[in-house]
Order: sequence, then structure tokens, then C-alpha cells
Amino acid sequence: MLVLDDFNQLILIPSFKGIKGVAVKKIMYCEAYGNYTKIFLPDSSFTTNLSLKHVEQVLPSKYFFRCHKSFIMNFMHFSELYISEDIIHLDSKAIVKLSKHKKRDFVSQLNAFVTENNAKMTVGNENLTTHH
Repeated sequence: MLVLDDFNQLILIPSFKGIKGVAVKKIMYCEAYGNYTKIFLPDSSFTTNLSLKHVEQVLPSKYFFRCHKSFIMNFMHFSELYISEDIIHLDSKAIVKLSKHKKRDFVSQLNAFVTENNAKMTVGNENLTTHH
């Protein structure tokens, strides 16, 4: 997999049909399917024979977070966090799981991302600081 530094650049990901060029910013989330990974974009998805661990290693950590053993999500597509339900809502009504033991790290990295990017976010109906 070829990775370029900039969020606006492409990464080349092997798919079952060949090699797919994907803009990093368009990757909403990735989900493990055994030894394969399904990569979800706003209007499509595709499967690669790369493991989720391998995909995690090449995605820029400033934008992506391994929120669950089966999911990596892109902070640029974050919409809402519901702590009591352990779920993260993304754009296009996509939902990914949040591991209980990763909540603190998620909130910390989300806050850092928002601060660094002056992003605006919507948080679910609970106070993030009261649940650790």
C-alpha cells in the first residue's frame, strides 16, 4: 500500500478487482471481516485482503482512531458520540462501535483533533467528562 503524507492525497489499496486509489479524507471507517477489511466511503465500499491491523498502520493517526477491535474511524466524519451506548455516529448515518476500554483515549484524541482543526462537533446527550 502506497501512502502519501497529506490528508488530501491518495492511498493505493489492493482490492479483489485490482488496486484502488482512495483519497484519505473520503475514508469514513474501516471494518474487520476476518483477515480482510471492508473500507467504507460516503457513497460506496470495497474489500481488501489487508488485515485491519495493516490498514491501521498506514492510515494517518491524526485523522483515524482504532475505536474497537473491529473498527477504525475517521475523525473528519465524526458526527455524534453516545457514551452509554458505546457507539459513534458518523456521516451518512453510519454507526461504529466504541470499546469500553478505549473511551478515554477516544475522547482525548477527539478533543485534540477538534482543537487542532477548529472543527465544530455535536456530542450526544451526555457529559463527556463524567464517564470514564
